[in-house]
Amino acid sequence: IITARALAPLINLLSFSEPFVSQKVELWYLKGQDVDDELVEATKYWNADIDKYSSQTNRAGTILCLRNLSRVKQKNKSKKYDK
Repeated sequence: IITARALAPLINLLSFSEPFVSQKVELWYLKGQDVDDELVEATKYWNADIDKYSSQTNRAGTILCLRNLSRVKQKNKSKKYDK
């Protein structure tokens, strides 16, 4: 289990955690009111199974549980030119 609270935006947390991720690892992050915006940004670069739980101690808080984290495969943007 990897966990963090009030450390960094989700996209950065995922990068920090990447070296420690395996199939059995769960990522538990306590996030604030911007969680949906952070998820939109993070899912541009990361795939994961994500569960969201409402915080019982803070109405604006959300607890995220992520499993099966992997980077989104980027399309090759280089163009090939015929000569």
